Amino acid sequence: MPGSRTSANTTRILVDLKPALDGFSGIPQESRLLFNDLISAGPEFDVHGLLQHARAPLYTQPPGQEPIPSGDRILQGAMTVSCFHDPVPRRPRERVMRAYENARNLTAMRWQAYRGKPIRMGEFQGEPFADFLWERVFAKTLEPSSMRAVTSASYRVVGPSRGMMQRAALGGLTPFNRARHLKLDTRGYDKLLVHTPFPAEISPGTQMIVRYHDAVPMFLPHTIENQRIHLAAHYASLKANVEAGAYFVCNSQATRDDLLRLFPETGERSTVIHNSVSDQFEHVDTPAARAREIIAARCVTPPGEKTPHPDLLPQRYLLMVSTLEPRKNHARLISAWERLASDGHQDTALVLVGHPGWNHEPIEAAMRPWQQRGLLFHLENVPTDQLAVLYRHAAATICPSRAEGFDYSGIEAMRCGGIVAASDIPVHREIYKDAAVYFDPYSVDAAADAIGSLLSSESNDMRDELRTAGARTAALYASDVILSKWRSFLGGD
Repeated sequence: MPGSRTSANTTRILVDLKPALDGFSGIPQESRLLFNDLISAGPEFDVHGLLQHARAPLYTQPPGQEPIPSGDRILQGAMTVSCFHDPVPRRPRERVMRAYENARNLTAMRWQAYRGKPIRMGEFQGEPFADFLWERVFAKTLEPSSMRAVTSASYRVVGPSRGMMQRAALGGLTPFNRARHLKLDTRGYDKLLVHTPFPAEISPGTQMIVRYHDAVPMFLPHTIENQRIHLAAHYASLKANVEAGAYFVCNSQATRDDLLRLFPETGERSTVIHNSVSDQFEHVDTPAARAREIIAARCVTPPGEKTPHPDLLPQRYLLMVSTLEPRKNHARLISAWERLASDGHQDTALVLVGHPGWNHEPIEAAMRPWQQRGLLFHLENVPTDQLAVLYRHAAATICPSRAEGFDYSGIEAMRCGGIVAASDIPVHREIYKDAAVYFDPYSVDAAADAIGSLLSSESNDMRDELRTAGARTAALYASDVILSKWRSFLGGD
């Protein structure tokens, strides 16, 4: 990739960390891992983090020409940190005031976009607020040994929220004025690396790199949250990035194929670098009883139900790790698991790990009868080290999604010595290769048959072969392997 260099052959890179404020896995996990890898890559990169809230405006103090007293600088940082606490207004008067404030800010931002006046980023010192950065941004993914490195890094702050920038870009000042994207002053940076299509123009001397994770909003709009807004914002920003000459680093060839279907002109400006998987997922021998203890401790108990005792939990379980939302295909997995029970596998429980996402009510309704019978368990807030134990002792980890950009859970399970059954979609074939058994994601019977083949008493040889293949496949996504590809791409080698 062509790109400029600053003095001493150091490339200055600004990395978007807005996704790191949300969730455990997927894009949030990738944003934490990649930032940590890049800041530890060596002197060839000078990496700064970009902080921006999804909904709330952040206090920013643009960098000035004159030094300010240390106490004043810390106060400014503390004011920025306080903005990350964005409680939902409860009282009618508070809701009205919030709506008025948002409307006023939106009008001001559209006027700023119309005038072409860039947004200036503020500076943020990480070290005085290491606890905030670690707990709010990084702790869900990284090991404590990384804390010092990520919290002592340099950060920049964007005042307007990401959501407000998207809304400003979707409409002009009047019905007769075309939509305009805001401009962000990124002078001094060679590259801006963002994790979703970015709703702003950037300075001419900065090259935008879009880490494109999936085109789900375009091809499966019926499965996403806030469909019209999400779809419009995704496409408007993506199209603007393409027209501005951005480069696209896709997390799989399947994702790149979707990008090329939308914008064939990105062929020479797009490549594939797979996600890296945390080194915390590793094959460690632990007693099976430990897995049952974790299930009992992290189980979300339905109202009126008692927390299960570890000794009363089933000895064998299937595991799925994913946000509860339609595209992930929980409902069909539950149906397949029910059929397995009728085929003689009544002793196999189902463990679902993940927070409720959107349109999750039908999934929870399908879960509830089995939760009440003590055969299905929904877990939340499972730390990485405990999730590794669950992967290790699961009879199989199931990845039944109808569409994905990468899908971490299968590789994580393989790194922990687990067995994987996955839906037969292009990205799974690409990422998991011969280390999984596959099934039609739209067929309950096909899923039940594939999973059942791993549970039978005659499957020991197959399971051993899958473990061997899994270890070989998972090694392809080790952090050092993936970082070498990023180093080559960003350095233009």
